[in-house]
Amino acid sequence: MQIRRAHKKDIDIILTIEKASFQENAFSRKALSYHIKNNLFLCALIEDRIAGYICFSPLTRSKKRRIYSIAVDPSFRKKGLGHKLLIEGENRSKAKEIFLEVDETNSGAIVLYYRNGFREFGRYEKYYGDTDAIRMKKIIKLFT
Repeated sequence: MQIRRAHKKDIDIILTIEKASFQENAFSRKALSYHIKNNLFLCALIEDRIAGYICFSPLTRSKKRRIYSIAVDPSFRKKGLGHKLLIEGENRSKAKEIFLEVDETNSGAIVLYYRNGFREFGRYEKYYGDTDAIRMKKIIKLFT
């Protein structure tokens, strides 16, 4: 497996994974293009095929980052790819704190985040249409 920055030419595959993962809440092609150009957007490749991605955006001019989106192609799930994307993104982002929102019904993602050190700190009501979002964060301990 290889993890690299996403390129504009990757949008069609990323969009397919996005729609398979989020249906009505999926990013548009235009939004993905913006995030690939302006944010830390990484793709995981297995045998030269994009199998998943993660997008981090900065929060103001601090060392805080937000995971804007993370998704794995359904045929590659349950193989540790989400964990590897989180770790690689965390390392490349150089963040001191990472925030995210997750649909309260997405138990697989919630377990992944807890296993990777994220903790709940709040909720947004009706964030995903009829369902609430759990707000989570991870404080990165830097050892010098």
